[in-house]
Amino acid sequence: MMRWLKARRRLRLFLCAFLAAFLFVFVWYALGRATSAGRTVRVFDCGAGSDVAVIGEVSVDGLFRVVAYNIAHGRGVGDSNWSESRARDNRLSDIASLLREFDADVVVLNEVDFSSIWSGHQNQAELIAEEAGYRYLVEQMNIDMTSPFATLRFGNAVLSRHPIKKVMLIDLPGYAGWETLLAGKKRAVLCEIELADGSRLHVVGAHFDTRGDESIRVDSARALAKVVGELESPVVIAGDLNSTPSVLPGARLDSDSRTAVDVLVADCGFSRAAPGRATDEVAGTFPSWEPTRTIDWVLVNGSGELKHMEVYDSDLSDHLPVVADIHINHAR
Repeated sequence: MMRWLKARRRLRLFLCAFLAAFLFVFVWYALGRATSAGRTVRVFDCGAGSDVAVIGEVSVDGLFRVVAYNIAHGRGVGDSNWSESRARDNRLSDIASLLREFDADVVVLNEVDFSSIWSGHQNQAELIAEEAGYRYLVEQMNIDMTSPFATLRFGNAVLSRHPIKKVMLIDLPGYAGWETLLAGKKRAVLCEIELADGSRLHVVGAHFDTRGDESIRVDSARALAKVVGELESPVVIAGDLNSTPSVLPGARLDSDSRTAVDVLVADCGFSRAAPGRATDEVAGTFPSWEPTRTIDWVLVNGSGELKHMEVYDSDLSDHLPVVADIHINHAR
């Protein structure tokens, strides 16, 4: 009888301890989700501690350079985000060095960790911006989950040499309602950038969901179009759209035989190919070791003109970086 009572007491203590631990973790997680809206978009002025021009001017030829690069959490070409820390740190520094070589005015990065357990809770956007020499930084979270033992916070980042005057979160369709509620979803961020002559340019950093059929990406394109259609200055959309024009290999079509990029080009007036280059000869961007699909883009509309766009070889991510030169005409 005494043995049975002791066993019962131990079981009760175990259940109470388990319940207390569960409630502690749940409350921590719930508070994190409840406060996530305050972290969704953050803007930083990192100061002038760089030998790169931090308030650059549009060059003499009037070109404005934009880079779109999905850095895949710094894991390189591997499948797992749990890469060895030293290799990951070296890879991030190499990405920053590559961006220095590109010498762009604005860089849009996708799949950037702001604080994730698999990357040692490192703020990759801050590290890359500092080492690449960008003064202005926007962090836009797609996924934001936290607990006492693990945190996952990652999304898009916009690095700029020019002052970022305004930012706005653009809501995109979620893949699943429960996932949006519990963790977050893909979104986009609109940045109003002030150039040296006082004119304005809008840059959208975007990452469309790769899952599901093309309809979710087409709906994402329409959500972007609804916002940018009200803007007067040139608009640049950059990032991993996970969408290929219907005329290119690997395109995934919706029920109307269209893709998200088709919608942005045909319905919203965005240009996706530089003059003198056939629209069906754009280089692939994914996977980096055998790029058979073109899913990373720099698009421009309004008074901006896409003068040159090139995809660069690199083994620093499973995506290849896209570099575009844009001529800005009377940005306001």
